[in-house]
Amino acid sequence: MEETVGGLELSGKVRLKPRMLQVEQDHWVRVDTQEVLYLEEDHTGQTYWVTLRGKFRDLEKPSLTEALAKASRAGVFIQTSPHYAVAPSRILGIRMRRRGPHGLEVEGYGGEIVDLPLEHQRLAGLEVCLDAMDLGGGFLCTEPDED
Repeated sequence: MEETVGGLELSGKVRLKPRMLQVEQDHWVRVDTQEVLYLEEDHTGQTYWVTLRGKFRDLEKPSLTEALAKASRAGVFIQTSPHYAVAPSRILGIRMRRRGPHGLEVEGYGGEIVDLPLEHQRLAGLEVCLDAMDLGGGFLCTEPDED
C-alpha cells in the first residue's frame, strides 16, 4: 500500500490472518479473507463461504450471524439480506428495483456473475461502506425497474 498525504509518501503492508474453516470433523481448510466472495446461508441454516477456490461450509460457525462475525474479524463484509453477506470489494454492480429486493451483481466462484438480493433497508449501510472504501463511483448502478 502506498499513499501520498500532504507531500509525504507513506507505504506499508497489511497482512490479514487467514480464517480456518472446519469442513469435516477432522478436516480444516485455510481461507484468506481476500479470496472470500460472499457468505450464503441455505434453507437448513448452514452457511457456506463462497471463495475463489470453491464453496466451503464451516461446521464450527454454521449460522450466517456466526460466520459473519468470524469473517468480519479479518475483513469487511456487509449483510445484504437474511441469507447473504458480501465482501464489498467483490461487488460489480447494483440493479435498483422498485418492488422486491434490489439486485447485487457480485463476482462468483469461477468468474461468473452472481445476482444476490439486497434488501431496500440495507442499501444505505452498503453506500456508507462503499463511500468509506472510496469505491462508490466505480459501480454500475441502474435505474429502478418499472415492473
